[in-house]
Amino acid sequence: MPRGSVREQTDSGSTGGEQPVISEPPSLEDALEALRGALRPYDILTALQAIGLDAKDLAEGVGADERTVRRWLGGDSPNRSHQKPIGALRVSVIHMLQRRGLSVESIVRWLRLPDAELGFVTPLTALAENRLPDVIVAHDAYIAPRPGTSLRQVVDREGDGEEAVPAYETAETGEFCKVSDS
Repeated sequence: MPRGSVREQTDSGSTGGEQPVISEPPSLEDALEALRGALRPYDILTALQAIGLDAKDLAEGVGADERTVRRWLGGDSPNRSHQKPIGALRVSVIHMLQRRGLSVESIVRWLRLPDAELGFVTPLTALAENRLPDVIVAHDAYIAPRPGTSLRQVVDREGDGEEAVPAYETAETGEFCKVSDS
């Protein structure tokens, strides 16, 4: 089985019970390639599952019931109202992988935890609320924060009435770049 697959195996532990063993997540490049190539909802969901998101996470991220997501993973097709949130989850994870600011495991953890930039809801919940741009900004703020500021903060340059786009140091290069909410 290829590296990063989600196949569950059973491992008989010393307690006599069977414990599921999940293989390690794919490399950043493998995860990115899989998500870029995934265009159908089933393919998107299985690629997201391969990086470590479980059915509960996927359900939270698309605003569906966990049993419904399990049916989709079993081959049923999601209805049209869920296809856009599935696509938004795909786009957000592709963005996070492309930024290379977090490992695959850390991206999964970050998606599950409340974030101040999102009003203390999880990024998965924000995605289900159709807040993809907010999740992108929150992720970028998380990996490369500008001390004492928010990426949403707008500064008036030299009193000329024009809005300035905040700049911050990137995690990848240590260089400064401008960030825009739009």
